[in-house]
Amino acid sequence: MNLSLHTNETLGERVKRLRNEREMSQGYLAKFCEVTNGWISKLENDKYAPSPEMITKLAVAFKIPVHELLQEEDKRMELVSRIRLIEALLERNQSKEAESFIVDLEAHPELTAKERMTLIVHLAECRYQQTLYNEVFELLQPLIEKLEVENYHDAHFMALIRNKIGNAYTQKQDTERSLYNYHRAYDYIPRFALFDELAAFISYNVGLALRRKGRSLDAIFYLQQAGEYYKTTNDIKRYADSLFVQGIAFKNRKEYETANELLEQAKLLYKSLNLSTLGTKVQITVATSITSQTDPVQAIGDLKVCARQFENDSYFPGVIFIFAKMANIYLELNDLISCRDVLQNALEIKKNHQISICLEAGELLSSNSRYLLAIQKLEEAIQYSIKSSEIFGILGMVRDQIEALKIAVAAYQSNGNFECALLYQTKRNDLLEQLMEER
Repeated sequence: MNLSLHTNETLGERVKRLRNEREMSQGYLAKFCEVTNGWISKLENDKYAPSPEMITKLAVAFKIPVHELLQEEDKRMELVSRIRLIEALLERNQSKEAESFIVDLEAHPELTAKERMTLIVHLAECRYQQTLYNEVFELLQPLIEKLEVENYHDAHFMALIRNKIGNAYTQKQDTERSLYNYHRAYDYIPRFALFDELAAFISYNVGLALRRKGRSLDAIFYLQQAGEYYKTTNDIKRYADSLFVQGIAFKNRKEYETANELLEQAKLLYKSLNLSTLGTKVQITVATSITSQTDPVQAIGDLKVCARQFENDSYFPGVIFIFAKMANIYLELNDLISCRDVLQNALEIKKNHQISICLEAGELLSSNSRYLLAIQKLEEAIQYSIKSSEIFGILGMVRDQIEALKIAVAAYQSNGNFECALLYQTKRNDLLEQLMEER
């Protein structure tokens, strides 16, 4: 389209032209944008100025970039509206377009110091959405350090920055640093006017990181705090998320009845939202930690159904995780042939899809080490035990790291190498002591 043909259009005229070109009725566009027909009519007659959020909805409806819809009109918008437009784009994960508006706005002479810092935070969010996590640190770390040295008055803003840094470390699977930043963010919450959405995000993130570290008891308080907020505000998806992670935490503490209640609640909520993948993850947890205790054959059947779901979704880390859990149940049943077969299948998938440093890979290697110990292939059992422990160590999952090394200790004891067994048991003890000191 030759945009120069329409440079004298008002925004309302442009919306009307774009709507007619796409043979949309006012009613259809109104329904898409969740407004009335009258609202669209007033907009097209330039009797109404759309909000930044509505501008992004119109652009989505017309399947064009926001800048094509606005055609420089954003430069006549108030600064606060231009910044809100950037935020609306980021809420829709349109980071490239948001970044172009940030670049246009950075040199604006009327920006306040707070607005300039806000643009830095928004640019960091662009980098986060683009998976450029090191650039997130480069933007936000100097900013937060400066604000903390100055004892900046806006606790909400500083908590937001610390939470974003924590999120970037989470994506890099650095649980230690993510937990540190989430804790720093949480420390600002008492200075908030009220416990709001950001406070709930932070509380949930602290709980999730603690659970990953193996500190389930500590995690429960933060998860319950976030869950209460989501329940009160009727945010069903996030409420289900909090119940799910609480369920895992109670399962890790062997409080199976409470765990089962929480997991079943989460599964029902995910089902009500048609979130099949998340519902499958809950079913995996129920099958491996609860059903396997009372009916292992049923648990294996449930896990096979979950594996097929993940295969259909091409979610292969999830597939190898399920196979690892199935292998553990087969070991408990002393079905070594089925255990071998499912592990070989999982290892082949891991290789073909280059799945390396992640929870799922760590679980698979740990399960394989248990199988190798059971068939007395001790050297291989030791190798896989140490490899899985190293993965959990990289991820900051200390309790899983301790559990993985248990196989190496047992294998060394079985082949009579008590010196190495003592060495790795000492390492396990040191890690456990480290975990206890963090409480």
